[in-house]
Amino acid sequence: MSFGTRLKERRESLGITQTQLAKLLGISKGSVGNYETDANSPRATILYKLFQILQCDANYLFQDEMDELLYKDTATPEEFENIIKKFRSLDSFGQETVSYLLNREYLRVKQMCTEKEMKSAVISDQDKAALDLGKLLSKQETEESAG
Repeated sequence: MSFGTRLKERRESLGITQTQLAKLLGISKGSVGNYETDANSPRATILYKLFQILQCDANYLFQDEMDELLYKDTATPEEFENIIKKFRSLDSFGQETVSYLLNREYLRVKQMCTEKEMKSAVISDQDKAALDLGKLLSKQETEESAG
């Protein structure tokens, strides 16, 4: 949920209209609308007033943005151990294969998010083949570690 969505949700839960909030903040109703649609972000002075009026703190309004920023470009120790080390131990053919599948899957998911079709996704034959290959590789890995 975005900052704007949380702002709107909180405002409505308190029974405050955009016009009323704008008046309390000393800004236009259009500015409030822009904040709620994430078209614009409030200045720090407006944010402090928002926290007081909406009886909430920055953690509530920004929690999803913070989660994205915290984990977007980092790897946990478990991810490093389970993914990066394994990838590095592959030969060039294995690394090329994994890179191809990873890039293909990344682009597929990115396209789905862009098109907002995440909930009603239809898996293509090529995607099914990639999933089958992933299952096969996982099964092979399990057998190797057991044997």
